[in-house]
Order: sequence, then structure tokens, then C-alpha cells
Amino acid sequence: LDDRYVQRAYGSKPLSWISSRQFDNLRLRMGLAALRYNCHYDGLDNFIIQVAGKKTFVILHPNEAIYLYPKKDDKRRSQVDFTEDDFIIKRKYPSFDKAKGFIHHLEPGDVFFLPRFWW
Repeated sequence: LDDRYVQRAYGSKPLSWISSRQFDNLRLRMGLAALRYNCHYDGLDNFIIQVAGKKTFVILHPNEAIYLYPKKDDKRRSQVDFTEDDFIIKRKYPSFDKAKGFIHHLEPGDVFFLPRFWW
């Protein structure tokens, strides 16, 4: 992409509030209704905009990482599959039940800010 195009696009409303240092760090991700992500964190701040349908997030502070069993080859991703049976999770990951977080439900029209490094 031509840098002049990017400068023009982000210099106009509604994106003029974004610092030019962040141009290379902007992402737009769109998900399908059945899409489910395993527990992970992103190195960038996220604004999640729910256009249609509903989505549920389990949110955990970065300090909770010690209870999430980060993968050895990818520290951004948890080994814990939240959809597994509680008995199996407790057996495989005994400290997981110490993790403290909250559940957030999004509905159409909701915007949710998820800071970088939050799981």
C-alpha cells in the first residue's frame, strides 16, 4: 500500500485520533458465528465490535497467566481448553481453578475494549 494513501486515510475522520506510529499495528478481524478462539492474549489493544449475533468472552488479567498454563512454544496461548469437562481440567491443570476473571457477553451494537496482554 502506498504510504500517502495510509497517511491520508488516517488523517481524516473518524481515524484521525490514531497516532501515525500505530499504522502498522492496526488490524481488522471479522469472525463467523461459530468461530471460537482458545484462551490467548494479543500484543495489541483490541476493540471488539459485535455487528450481529452474540459472543461471550472470558477475560483474565495478565497476572493470571501463571494459572493458565501458557504453551511452551507459544506463551500467548493457554494449554487449557475451557470447553473441556471441569473434572478433566482440574486433573490436567490443578492450579487453573485459582484463576480469577470475568465473563463478558456482547450483543449486536456493543463495542468492547480489550487491553493488550489481557487473556
